[in-house]
Amino acid sequence: MGYYVMITDAWATLSADKFDIAYERLVELNDHEEWKRGGSYSGGAKLSSHYSWMDEDYPSKLKTVQEVLEAVGYQTSIIGGDLDIMGYDNKTGCEDIFVWAIADLFNSNSYIEWRGEEGNQWRWEFGGGEPLRSCDASIVWGQPQEMEPHKYGLIPVGSIPVFDI
Repeated sequence: MGYYVMITDAWATLSADKFDIAYERLVELNDHEEWKRGGSYSGGAKLSSHYSWMDEDYPSKLKTVQEVLEAVGYQTSIIGGDLDIMGYDNKTGCEDIFVWAIADLFNSNSYIEWRGEEGNQWRWEFGGGEPLRSCDASIVWGQPQEMEPHKYGLIPVGSIPVFDI
């Protein structure tokens, strides 16, 4: 997978009517020390735990689902009142845990396709009451066929319509 990952394609919509329950679940995650991947250490002893890239007390600072997901590293947008996950292009952290916690709340047939810095690809499928599921990509190349290069700049005069404005 590598240390850096990015979303290559996504269709993941969380309806506005699910925002409250989603936010409650995302806040409840802060009680699960066992899933936290970040922390501070001194002399080999762990002093504190937090989710990667997140403040230890993120629920006191982040008040919406969108704020939490963006703190995790997702690029989101509110479209028609609903939240869409649009992208992620960052170090791996806790992006899986936060979508896992609310996966069933997303609209049916939601998905996110990922690529790691080493070239591997995978896809998450979720939503419509279904949990987060993951599968690795399997790329199959078709039969090679002879090709010719494009002939740029060889458009015959008179073949491009001209419009009077």
